Amino acid sequence: MKKTVFIVEDEMILNEQLRRVLNKNGYSVEMFAHGEPCLERLDSGTVPDLILMDINLGIDRLTGPEVTKRIYERYDIPVVLHSAYTDKATLDTTKDMIKYGYVQKVPGNEQFILATLEMAIKLHSTEIELRKRENLYRELFDNTNDAVYLHRLEKNGKTGHFIEVNRIACRRLGYTKEELLEMSPADLDVGERRKDEAEVVRELQNTGVSVFEVNHRAKNGTSIPVEISAHLFKIDGEPFVLSAVRDISKRKAAEEQLKSSEEFHRTTLSSISDTVLLTDEEGRFIYVCPNVDVIFGYSPAEVEAFSHISNIFGDSIVTSGELDGEGEIYNIKRTVEDKDKRRHVLLINVKRVTIIGGSRLYTFRDITELSKKEEELKRSEQMYRELSTHLQNIREEQNAELSREIHDDLGQSLTALKMNITFLDQSLEEHNPDKESLKKTVQDMERIIGATVKKVRKISTELRPSVIDAEGIIEALEWQVDEFKKNFNISVELSTVRQDIELGEKNSLHVFRIVQESLTNCVRHSGATEVHISTDIKNSSLFITVKDNGHGFDIDSIEENGSFGLLGMKERAKQCGGTLDIMSSPGDGTTLQLQVPIQ
Repeated sequence: MKKTVFIVEDEMILNEQLRRVLNKNGYSVEMFAHGEPCLERLDSGTVPDLILMDINLGIDRLTGPEVTKRIYERYDIPVVLHSAYTDKATLDTTKDMIKYGYVQKVPGNEQFILATLEMAIKLHSTEIELRKRENLYRELFDNTNDAVYLHRLEKNGKTGHFIEVNRIACRRLGYTKEELLEMSPADLDVGERRKDEAEVVRELQNTGVSVFEVNHRAKNGTSIPVEISAHLFKIDGEPFVLSAVRDISKRKAAEEQLKSSEEFHRTTLSSISDTVLLTDEEGRFIYVCPNVDVIFGYSPAEVEAFSHISNIFGDSIVTSGELDGEGEIYNIKRTVEDKDKRRHVLLINVKRVTIIGGSRLYTFRDITELSKKEEELKRSEQMYRELSTHLQNIREEQNAELSREIHDDLGQSLTALKMNITFLDQSLEEHNPDKESLKKTVQDMERIIGATVKKVRKISTELRPSVIDAEGIIEALEWQVDEFKKNFNISVELSTVRQDIELGEKNSLHVFRIVQESLTNCVRHSGATEVHISTDIKNSSLFITVKDNGHGFDIDSIEENGSFGLLGMKERAKQCGGTLDIMSSPGDGTTLQLQVPIQ
């Protein structure tokens, strides 16, 4: 495509000569005698590749420099000035306009003009390309995601003022570009930094690169954590530093959140009683929970030293086939010894996972105490079943005994009374009864009735002493001790408090039966010759202590084998809302202490 040249020249003969030369060399030419029509042509939208401009364009006309100035204000067109004058005054008026060349009008100078025009077009084309690249680099510089700073590295090793900054830097820090160009990196740094300025400079001088983190202070005082990647390069032998500055606020926040999360989970795992172990498929440890010592007694490092879970349990607890089939196996019960040789009963869950190189997650819960309580509960249930059976048997025996006493004693007494009444009836029907026989029969009936009354009272008292209802628990204990002394050759001493005590009907009976059973045990089992019973009131509770000098017994052995008498006494104490403590050892007698709340 032909290049277009405008010739602005008031000498038409010269114009025509230049046009022929340019046409001959492939240019398209338009000619203007003055500057005004040339400007009009440009304003119409026709823009040439170059303008050859005469300096003097006639009287009362715009001069060549004036036209050129207007062209440069509006258009990007190279202008080559053309004049017959080379004096200083002429050159001074055109010194700002001869970037693309100044051609002197002389005959035969056509080839020089042609060469000047070609050079001007090439220079202009190069300028356009450079401007495009500059604009491209400027766009990249201003629109990169990171802030970019350019500053000189002074001879004293200090960083100089910023020479160039991009828009991101201004927007992030809140400064204008002019304000930042009055500052240096040291003016932005705030707080502690991992590398001081001297260390950064040494790295730049040694390797040409330094990467470090620091906080920058924005214009509003906000502190912004940044990562700086600084690069050293030279321009005309002078050292400059180009720094890409990345805002790492979100990364720092994520790191803090991750750190907090890790700390939270570490603290949580350390605080809970369950322990977690992570192994690979072969059983080698990948992760050991910080609280592993709670169950195993070993520190995490000591557990890791075992290397393999089978070194603790003897095997991997579950097979790969079992785990593949279920994915997770629950509530495996195993017993293991800890570091101090104490046995622990564990409930274990094993789950298939994919975490940090591990494939098996083991969760251990120590149920040792729970297992003990379960065993104790089972023993208690068995004891109470046996106690219930025992009490039922005793009740049947008491019923049988009561039946025999009613049948043998009361029945015989009533039969004798009936026979005597029959005798009296027959005697009264006779006209002359034997008065002595009648008197003797009546006396016999009085004896039988008196004995029967005593027997009924004895049975009634054994079933439920009336003194409990009529008096109170202290009086009932005094009556019980008196009755005991009458029937057994054992010395009993009773020390009681002298004040009214209200336990309630049921609780009073329970307390009476507990003391009664303890005295019965002295007769049946302990071989005691002396018994001391004392009562006291403390903290709204009645305390009763029964102490004998018998041969005593092994508490653990008795409780393990089961003693229905002791078990029944403790059960009565519980029903009172109280407690019963029994202290004994072979050869040292027995002490029973009962505590019951006072209503």
